[in-house]
Amino acid sequence: MTRFLRQQLKAAGLLEEHTPNPELKQVERLDDMAGMTKCWACVNAVPSADGSRGCPWSRGLHPVPGWHAEKDEKTGSYLVVGCPQFVADCKA
Repeated sequence: MTRFLRQQLKAAGLLEEHTPNPELKQVERLDDMAGMTKCWACVNAVPSADGSRGCPWSRGLHPVPGWHAEKDEKTGSYLVVGCPQFVADCKA
């Protein structure tokens, strides 16, 4: 997500800031992604038809074994700060 889009979503009241749980194991974050799920910058976020991309979460909403994530009880989704299947998407 670009800074411009993030600013537009915030201005429209469609994006809430998220404060991660300080007790979570902290891992490296992408500089521009603080407070946003790492999945948004991962090539596995959108599974491919041939199965070459994807992860348990993007394929079937199952948590990825070994990820470091905080569940958002309001949405039922997760803020992922570390994932063993993360592959940086150079377009993000």
